[in-house]
Amino acid sequence: MRYLAIDEIKDGMLLAKDLFSNEGKVLLAKGTKLTRAYLERLKDFDFTHLYVLDSENDDDREIMGPVSEVTKAQAIKIVKDTLGKALVVQNVDLKQMNMVADIILDEVLENNDVIYNMLDLKEHDNYTYVHSVNVCIISTIMGKHLGLPRDRLKELAMGTLLHDLGMVYIDPEILNKMTNLTPEETKQVQDHARLGFERLRTYTGLSILSAHVAYQHHEREDGSGYPRGLKGDEIHLYAKIAAVADSFDAMTSNKLYREPLWSHEAIAELKANAPTKYDRKAVAALSWSVAPYPVGSVLLLSTGEKAVVVNTNRRKTVVQFLEGKRKNQFLELGKDADLQIEKRLA
Repeated sequence: MRYLAIDEIKDGMLLAKDLFSNEGKVLLAKGTKLTRAYLERLKDFDFTHLYVLDSENDDDREIMGPVSEVTKAQAIKIVKDTLGKALVVQNVDLKQMNMVADIILDEVLENNDVIYNMLDLKEHDNYTYVHSVNVCIISTIMGKHLGLPRDRLKELAMGTLLHDLGMVYIDPEILNKMTNLTPEETKQVQDHARLGFERLRTYTGLSILSAHVAYQHHEREDGSGYPRGLKGDEIHLYAKIAAVADSFDAMTSNKLYREPLWSHEAIAELKANAPTKYDRKAVAALSWSVAPYPVGSVLLLSTGEKAVVVNTNRRKTVVQFLEGKRKNQFLELGKDADLQIEKRLA
């Protein structure tokens, strides 16, 4: 099983995971034999990479993310519909957002070994909505690790789903600008934290602590953040968690102006900036909550062999060798003390 760019997939390879539309409907089922016609059509749906099996004899072990693909697709659609309407109707459908938060919580809490371990298959035409769902999932896993009870996890989940509400009030030309922002444009973008909070604080049925996630997720431990330059204990725990999850997802996402970091690189950067910028406990929780080498990562091992990650959770990482005498064999990293990861290749 591999994670490949669509243009690298050969006729006859088999789909290793069900594919879902933005509405949560199955586009292609696991096991489908991929043809050029299928692949060209999937490009039209903005898929850039796929999890594939080389043949019917390839290992077809189930690969699961922290939430199901259908849950994530439906969550993105609801967040997009809800936040997209917020600018027009000046309101947010909290009933729908509560439903999304509860479904994500249920799936995260039912798996003791849950970890953010999957690569994104698609490019999305609006980063804000996908980012909001990703930050919610990552933050919820982090909060679970930190021992937060369900009622507090729900406040955190609602806050992170809505943390970028203020972005809908920012000029899209500024958000999509590919050159450096002017000081005035930067100030406008930074104002999204305040704008989101000012709107969310007026909603009955939403915890004021959830609203403060939007207000404080760009604050930093040393006071260098915005909009108020808060320090240390002045920043709420939910916002400390959200700040780390928000930064991780931003670092590992495609942006108009830069290439993404790989997961292990983003984790290393966050650790390097704790506790100066980020809360040390929150960064430790992120390290526990996300896979440094997600399923599909191609690794160079200390033996000189290349292998692909085919399964990973909090307890283990399983790789499949891609070449040499052990080609197609599986190994749980850590079982062989002499075998270490040298670097990630793709």
